[in-house]
Amino acid sequence: MMKWTATMMLLLCVCNCTPNYAGPIQARTPEKGSQLIELFTSQGCSSCPPAEAWIEKLTTHEDLWKRFVPVVFHVDYWDQLGWKDPFANEQHTRRQYEYRNFHGLSSVYTPGFFVDGQEWKGFFQQGRLPALRGETSQLEATWNAGTVTIKTTPLATNIRYHAVVLGFGLKTSVRHGENAGRKLEGNFVVLSHKTATGSVDKAKTDLVAELSFKSSDLASKAPRYGFAVWATTDTAPIPLGVAGNWLPKHPFAPLKTAP
Repeated sequence: MMKWTATMMLLLCVCNCTPNYAGPIQARTPEKGSQLIELFTSQGCSSCPPAEAWIEKLTTHEDLWKRFVPVVFHVDYWDQLGWKDPFANEQHTRRQYEYRNFHGLSSVYTPGFFVDGQEWKGFFQQGRLPALRGETSQLEATWNAGTVTIKTTPLATNIRYHAVVLGFGLKTSVRHGENAGRKLEGNFVVLSHKTATGSVDKAKTDLVAELSFKSSDLASKAPRYGFAVWATTDTAPIPLGVAGNWLPKHPFAPLKTAP
């Protein structure tokens, strides 16, 4: 009995004393490309919970971060109708209006899906996602304690780079509005969205951009985090390439390095 106890104590010591080294988190566009799935939603909209429940299922899908990268933008034009969405942001609403203006759509609405920058109504008919487009810009991104470095092999000049921090398992008890009395859960929620622009040097094959996030930038803390990056041109919201990945529990903590 004493020998077993000593062994267990030794194992416990090894487990507790071994440093937890962590390296930068990588994200890369697959060779066959990946889809950016954007959902525009609001906690004030009674039609939105089914769409968010659908996208929640993608958290455990085997093709997550490979075939597709979902992001959920909470818009603010429902905030005056009984419930102020804690994740809503004017910037998110502007992005939806960019799509409306670019495609000449008659209106914006929630829930509203865009797949690779194209309006997708297949969700309402329980349809399949569109086929992959094929050739896209290849993105390589690295997350290092809040700093996102993006390396691209661009297909166009005047590139705009987008990076978002995503929150998962975000629970809200809604007290007013169309969803009053419901407890909603959000996943792939955009907690912060930053962009950087630059011009491609035609003498080179790629371009590197850097965007920095702080914990104070986030709309909320979350039980789990991820990040996504994509590229567009300065004149069109259509994504040219996309990549994403999970983040550690404490994504802004300085990385531990081996002695």
